[in-house]
Amino acid sequence: MRHAWIAGCLLLLTACSNKVTDSAVALTVKYPGYTPLCLRVTALDAAAPERRSEELIPQSKLATDEDRTLVLAVYREKSWSQQLQAEVASYSTADCSGEAIETRQLASAVTLPAKGSVPAALELLAQDVDKDGHPARVTGDSAIRGTDCDDGKATVHPGATAVCDGPANLATDWNCDGKQDCNGGGCTNDEMCGSGFCVGGFCCNSACDAPPSQCQGVGMCSTGTCAYPVNPGASCDDGSKCTSGDTCNASGTCTGTPAVTCNTPPGQCHAAAGTCVPSTGACEYAPLPATASCDDGKACTLDNKCDGNGTCGVGTPKTCTTPPGQCREGTGICEEPTGNCNYALKPADSDCEDGSLCTLGDKCNVSGTCVAGTPKTCDAPPSQCHVGTCDTSSGSCNYSPKPPATACEDGKDCTSDACDGAGACVSTLNCPPPTTCKKALEMCTGDGKCQFEVDSTQVGKICRAGGRAGTCQADGECQLLQFSYVVTNNFDPVAISSETIADLDITCGATFDSSGTPAWTFASGCSFTPPTHVVTGGNVVVIPVRNLTVNQPLRVVGSRPVVLAVYGDATLNADVLAHSLRTEPQGGAGSGVECTGRMGGAGGLSGNDGGGGGGGGLATTGGLGGANDDGDGPGSRGSALSTSGFVPLVGGCQGGTGGGIAGTTPGVGGQGGGALQISVAGEMTLARVVSVSGAGGGGGDSTTVNNAVGGGGGGSGGMLVLEAGTLVVEDSARVTANGGSGGEGSDAQGSSRSPGVAGVDGSLVTASTVAGGNGGAANGGGGGFGAAGMFGPGDGIAGTGTGGTHGAGGGGGGAAGRILLRGVSCPSIPAGAVISPMTSPTCP
Repeated sequence: MRHAWIAGCLLLLTACSNKVTDSAVALTVKYPGYTPLCLRVTALDAAAPERRSEELIPQSKLATDEDRTLVLAVYREKSWSQQLQAEVASYSTADCSGEAIETRQLASAVTLPAKGSVPAALELLAQDVDKDGHPARVTGDSAIRGTDCDDGKATVHPGATAVCDGPANLATDWNCDGKQDCNGGGCTNDEMCGSGFCVGGFCCNSACDAPPSQCQGVGMCSTGTCAYPVNPGASCDDGSKCTSGDTCNASGTCTGTPAVTCNTPPGQCHAAAGTCVPSTGACEYAPLPATASCDDGKACTLDNKCDGNGTCGVGTPKTCTTPPGQCREGTGICEEPTGNCNYALKPADSDCEDGSLCTLGDKCNVSGTCVAGTPKTCDAPPSQCHVGTCDTSSGSCNYSPKPPATACEDGKDCTSDACDGAGACVSTLNCPPPTTCKKALEMCTGDGKCQFEVDSTQVGKICRAGGRAGTCQADGECQLLQFSYVVTNNFDPVAISSETIADLDITCGATFDSSGTPAWTFASGCSFTPPTHVVTGGNVVVIPVRNLTVNQPLRVVGSRPVVLAVYGDATLNADVLAHSLRTEPQGGAGSGVECTGRMGGAGGLSGNDGGGGGGGGLATTGGLGGANDDGDGPGSRGSALSTSGFVPLVGGCQGGTGGGIAGTTPGVGGQGGGALQISVAGEMTLARVVSVSGAGGGGGDSTTVNNAVGGGGGGSGGMLVLEAGTLVVEDSARVTANGGSGGEGSDAQGSSRSPGVAGVDGSLVTASTVAGGNGGAANGGGGGFGAAGMFGPGDGIAGTGTGGTHGAGGGGGGAAGRILLRGVSCPSIPAGAVISPMTSPTCP
């Protein structure tokens, strides 16, 4: 029997001087069944277990014979209590790392005496019967963490090598990992096999799911090694792109039927039949011999041959020796891809012959054409009314009379001269006056000049000189006009030079937009040269022109008022329109300028039903909006201009929006008419429509039960100034600045709710008021009439209220605008003309 005895500084953490050595626990540790690789001995203060000290004892200090006993003294630290507990743990690692095999502690703490020792004993119960150095697993004792799954067989333990030499060893867990380590042993799942593969109830070397070829089926593993059977007749792929219908034969080989036909060679210098390349399925064709004929695709080579490598070689070059004309070089160059011969031009001025006897010195030009030389002149006619021609066949001159009315000259300014067709020059007295200020006398002066005298009846009247208007003076001269009267002061005529302006002839439908950077647009397929415009400091766009002719409609829109300054005459044979429409987003030029207080007020709301918007004002007030069925919410009327003049130039104002709650569509107020001034230095003729009328208001609409919506107020007419030296108003003239009518309010009584009818735009051609929207909504209030008339501007008419339940008020009508007619020569207004609202021309 052999004991291991360890005394002295056991369990000492620093030095023996830290221990109380006068008393100790004499601890006997037995380990009869298994000798650990390392022991961990721990001393604890029983009164304060967190106080502990430990010592590692390697296997080299332990007894390994039959009586394996370790005796050691365990001391306490100087700061500990007299109550000492001892603990011993065994390990299968040399440094006591990892999890302990077992840990044993004294049944109770030991009270140490002042001096001497107290005996105590601990026994480690782990066994190693087969002496393989691995403690046995003990069923039912969780205190022992053994690792040897078969303590009766020294060849079985963790880390052991499997011995697969017979049927008896196939089902053995040699390394104690819970799995069979020999393939061929029986199993029910993958976890039982060391290989990790249980196939058909046997541990196998693989999962048997990767046949070595596509002609083998699912693997079997009765011996521990996977075997794959052959599947004759199964579909497969032989790897060749030249075959199809591949199948497996009895030997497990995949074969197919040829499927690619190679009969389309890549070129004329390859054999017609080729061979298929298995890796790509492409065809390869052998090149033809060098004697084979081919065509290289070039029109300028002949008799091409193959080069033996599959390429068509270059043949004999084509020659070019037949130039197309006498002004080309005799030898040319063949050009691809046409094969045509190109002949260089001869130097310009090379001699040639154009084939005519009536030209001399013919020369080649830079284009290769023989150009006729100097025509032979036939310059000796018998009179100026004869003409000579050269006979190309003989080269001789023939003379014949010029056609009748061919111009000739007798040397006098006062005659019109023409050939009579028989070779004689006949003169006719012709002395038209240079201006309308003079008249001609039927005679010539001695030097052949026309004689004129002053036409006294034209003094002070309009005349023209150089395309510009003027007035006849007492000396018969036409003095050009600037402006003989003071224009309405929305622009300065002196600041614009008449020398830099041109005539404006509206020959196709055109629109001028005064917003932002003003611009012209034209009807599809036509245009004319637009004049230059000027934006004044008062934010008015002035368009200066020399003479104005309107033969197609002119539309004037945008955010600024517009002045047409005409330094000559103006003839308006087509419409000039600066009005606003309810259906167009952009109003007449200058609509809405300076409308604070003059815009119709929005309709109010009570009981979820709205009132109508008020009409816009200008010359007078707009119409008051209609009230709803409760008599509430009429929009206020737009006020009139605080001044009576036409400066500044402002447009009409918008009607108010109808009242309504969220989710409804109130009637939108109509826009006011535009602001337009046409100032003409000479004569202005009005033959068509000039209008700045306002737009009608929208009808109220609602999809919500019992929530009626008010109609929008009508827009007022705008401001229009027409002034000229002489103002001519024809029967066909229509000059209007009428107000638009208000829209109808909706009704919303249960399922019978109906939208209101929109108001009507102010008339362009009549002096009649336009009726407000009405009739679409049974209980909705009708819109007010827009103002118009022959006898002066009138107020917009109020929208009507409603009598039915859940009915909204109609919008008020828009007021009429202002019209100014001025002339140095006072015009009369013919019976057929329309001026609405009526105004008397201001003269002189």
